Amino acid sequence: MRTPKQVKTIASQLEVLEELRDQLENTVDYINSVLHKGKEWIDETNNESFVKINQFLVTETSECLRRCASITDDEDMDIGKSIAEPVDRNTTLNEYNTKDQDDKEIVQKTHKLETLVTTQAKDMKLLKHQVKKLVKQNERRSKLQAETEQSFHFKFEAVMRELEAASNFMSHLQSQNESLSSQVIETFKLGNTPEVTDRLHSVELSITEHNTKLEELLLQERLTENSILIKVKEFLAQSGTFNDQTKWVKSYFPKLTNDVKHINESYGQVQKSLKVQEENLRSLEKRFEDSEKLKAKQLQDLETNSEPKYESANALKSQSESITANYKQINTDFKQLCLKFDKQTKETTDRLFQLSATNISTAAHIKEQIKKFSVIESKLATIDKKNNDVSSQVVQLLSRILHLESKETHEAFCVELGENLEIDVRKDQVFPFFNQRINLASSQSKNFDTNTGIFKAPCNGLYLVCLKLETLNDMKVIFNVCRKDKKNEDLAAFSKCMSKDIIGLDIVALDLNKDDQVYVRSNDNYFGLQLGANSSFSCILLSKF
Repeated sequence: MRTPKQVKTIASQLEVLEELRDQLENTVDYINSVLHKGKEWIDETNNESFVKINQFLVTETSECLRRCASITDDEDMDIGKSIAEPVDRNTTLNEYNTKDQDDKEIVQKTHKLETLVTTQAKDMKLLKHQVKKLVKQNERRSKLQAETEQSFHFKFEAVMRELEAASNFMSHLQSQNESLSSQVIETFKLGNTPEVTDRLHSVELSITEHNTKLEELLLQERLTENSILIKVKEFLAQSGTFNDQTKWVKSYFPKLTNDVKHINESYGQVQKSLKVQEENLRSLEKRFEDSEKLKAKQLQDLETNSEPKYESANALKSQSESITANYKQINTDFKQLCLKFDKQTKETTDRLFQLSATNISTAAHIKEQIKKFSVIESKLATIDKKNNDVSSQVVQLLSRILHLESKETHEAFCVELGENLEIDVRKDQVFPFFNQRINLASSQSKNFDTNTGIFKAPCNGLYLVCLKLETLNDMKVIFNVCRKDKKNEDLAAFSKCMSKDIIGLDIVALDLNKDDQVYVRSNDNYFGLQLGANSSFSCILLSKF
């Protein structure tokens, strides 16, 4: 027979398992609903975007893992209780030790159940730890996915903005093309005579020819500027090398001068010491001769008075020996001084030879650099001449374009300084000194104010603007061509002169609306600026919109 306590224990364990099963079934149903929605998106029955469905799956996966973790947290306590109770019951059953076979089977099953529950508890703890790891990894992946999606969204918006700008630009080009086509059709409708057709055809050919020449001249100007920049860079590199060598030679000259000065001073001191030693040697020789004479005299006296003068003779002999030793020492010192003098003389000769060789190599290098400078100056003069020729050709081309008898090119002006000027220019003021019109009175624009230096566009169209500068003093000068509409002012082009007697030229095509202003303004403040009479500012209407 089963005791009520046993039945109650088994019933409580079954309740725990049933509750666990219910929670697992709810979790499985929740997972199935998420899977169903994901499969619907794959089968294209769900119209949500990729970003939304991906974010949905990441969020729901985290929720599923959280539910699994909560199930393990709730069940740990119940499993612990169910483990503790059978242990106490096992002790009780062992104490009673019934003889009933059914009780033995219950005891065996209870032991098996306890072992199974213990194993499951360990497995659930391990599963809980793994689920927590998965939750953390999923959170990190969710954060990384959100950052990636945000970056993708920004890039996608940037690409869409670029595509929209390109579409607007293409629409603008298409509208301009349609307007030009309609103008051409209206022109043919108004005057569809052979004379008008031939005239329009000739004007078109002339414009095409001039545009081709203008492109060639612009290409030639760019090539000329590139070659000038290359030559200037080479010149600056050679100049830097020459300056470094010159500085090295100049820095070496004082050192050689000091060495020569030191050698001369040493040579003078040696000569003085030699003179002193020669004088000492002469005095010693004289003293030696005097002492020898005195000794001979004394010896003669001693011969007569040998015995009483024996002590005096010994003293004289010792004095003679000391004088001889002093003479030998002085002779040795004199020989050493002679050797030192010879050594100093040799060193002086070597230094003088080295100095002369350095002077010869330096003079040859300076001559070579001067020759290179003369070649570079001749090349720069040739380039300047070519640049002036190109500038004159551009001015002639503008003059020819201005004289075309076409309504599209009637609006034009060309002004210059007229004479050499020395002025102070400020960067915040419009340059008003282009007030001398160039020999184009029949087609001059009424819209360029020579007092203010401002050109006001009479209509919408494409204008060709040219700015030419000639500087007479050695300054780096930059002038800008500015365009101003009703709201904003922007830089359209610039012309620069890097040094004296250099002509700067810049040509630019501007898309202007009616009443837009075009004028010249300096890039910086220039005081005492000298500009040549060939400086000019010109503009021509190529086509109306």
